Amino acid sequence: MSRVIRVIECGGQGPRAKDVDCQNKVIDAFEGRWPDNDTEWLKTFGRQGLSPETEAIIYSVAGMVKDHSTVVKCPNIHLLDGAQLGNQDGDIPSFVCNDMESSVTGMHVLFPELDYFMGITRSSGIGVRIWKNGEILSDSEGGHMCVDPSRSAPVCGCERRGCAEAIFGGEAMTRFIVKKIEALGAKIPKDIHPCGWLDICYNKKEPWATNYYEEVLAPAMGIFLANIQALLRLPAIVWKGKLGLRSFKDVPQLESMVREEMKKRIINPAWVDELKFYFLECPKDHDAYIGAAEVARNLLYNTLPEAE
Repeated sequence: MSRVIRVIECGGQGPRAKDVDCQNKVIDAFEGRWPDNDTEWLKTFGRQGLSPETEAIIYSVAGMVKDHSTVVKCPNIHLLDGAQLGNQDGDIPSFVCNDMESSVTGMHVLFPELDYFMGITRSSGIGVRIWKNGEILSDSEGGHMCVDPSRSAPVCGCERRGCAEAIFGGEAMTRFIVKKIEALGAKIPKDIHPCGWLDICYNKKEPWATNYYEEVLAPAMGIFLANIQALLRLPAIVWKGKLGLRSFKDVPQLESMVREEMKKRIINPAWVDELKFYFLECPKDHDAYIGAAEVARNLLYNTLPEAE
């Protein structure tokens, strides 16, 4: 039997456990729901039904992680703030990694031709990591870059105003769309996500949706990416996340709109043309599980470079 890594993905609704073998085959295990106040529960949850071939356990969480052992701050699951989940002294070593560390490591496994790129998960929030020459450059929180410094900018889950996540993250967009539709006296069909309804309305040229795309969404994304590109001169961005992929697919002109906004704000517009977009469609976020397992193996065998 192949050796496996148990990966616990700590999502907002509850943790999901899957095993990943040495051939990067992802094996579904089970899901759970968060308790009110018990971080020790997660450790018990993660050990359920462990295979005798399990090499290590790794928890993948949003937010700040220290030394692959402690969750410093998790913006969407405050239950985990300060949780010590890593332990290398037990019968099975355990580690913690940031969810974007998992995702971008998985992107590298699936796009081995890319030596230098930025991975962006655009889903309920915004996650960012930079990969270069076999390692992630830093444990950055790019989704919390300020793209709107005004006093009226929306408040983010990190309690600061104007973050990218507070403007074009999925949860923030959903809140805006629901409120806007209610103000218009309309209704969103029950079988359609609010962000999907935005795209439908934009393609119908409804003024509220057109204004949102052209005056809010595209400019905010353009400011965000222009600042990053001006600093890093990236050759590629790999996009993932249901919201991000759906927006580019359902509104094909979004990419050109974002690129035009970038060119307005960057010293050399040619740097925007150099930048290639890749779109990662992987079933059930398997790329993130593959990436987390790779991080665990590197830690287990002490081959993971230290983040600068």
